[in-house]
Parts: sequence; C-alpha cells; structure tokens
Amino acid sequence: MQVDPNIPNPDIKDIQVDVNPTVVDMSLVDITELKVKNGKANVDLDNWGGTADVTGLLQNHSKKDALNVEAGAGVFDKDNNFLGALFLSSDETITLGPTQSTGLQLGFPGIPSSEVKKIDHVDFSVSNVEYDVQD
Repeated sequence: MQVDPNIPNPDIKDIQVDVNPTVVDMSLVDITELKVKNGKANVDLDNWGGTADVTGLLQNHSKKDALNVEAGAGVFDKDNNFLGALFLSSDETITLGPTQSTGLQLGFPGIPSSEVKKIDHVDFSVSNVEYDVQD
C-alpha cells in the first residue's frame, strides 16, 4: 500500500506495521560492489504532485556473475538534506554476467509529492549479494 502522507484520507484511521528483521550471518555473505554510471534523478511533475525516478547504467566490472543485484539511491536536496530513498521494485531481479551492463531505474516506494520538487542529487548504492547456504 502506498499513500501520500500529505493528502488527507478519512478512510484510514490507524496503520500498524510489524517488522521482523532477518538476522544474516555476515560470514556467509559475499558483497561485490558494482558501479552505476550516468546516474541522474529524472523528476516528472504531474497533476498529482510529481514522481521521481532515478536512472543509470549499471555495469559489472568483475569477472564473476552478479546473480542477486540490490540497488538503492538516497535522494537529497541542494543543502544535502536527506529526502528519502528509492529502490528496485520488490519483484525486479537483476542478474549480470561478467562485463555486462543494463539500464537501471529506481522508483519504489516513492518520494512524497511535497518533496519531489526539492530533489537536487542522488547517491547510489549497488551491490551483488551472495549467500552461502549452510545447515
């Protein structure tokens, strides 16, 4: 569910969220940093207040397959104040072979419409995460 907190919604009285983090044994995780080139924030204003998508070119410069790419972008105003974060959609998976590249678009869950006009720059974080499954 995505709701803009700046728009009153009388149908919503209370929202409760239970968060159950998964503990990951970091000794079982190999994180390979990948590079994003030409990263930019495309801000498209519309009648609903605007949306923000961050696009770039993702390149695997390693000699290994990147089978589980996770990407995010912190969004900031001109004074470097944090406005929010954008990620790949939860049903999107990126796999890259050695030296392969692909276009990248981040836009989930979204930046509140009141903040979109303030976007000045983004900071990318992209990794390939591999888990060594043990009993």
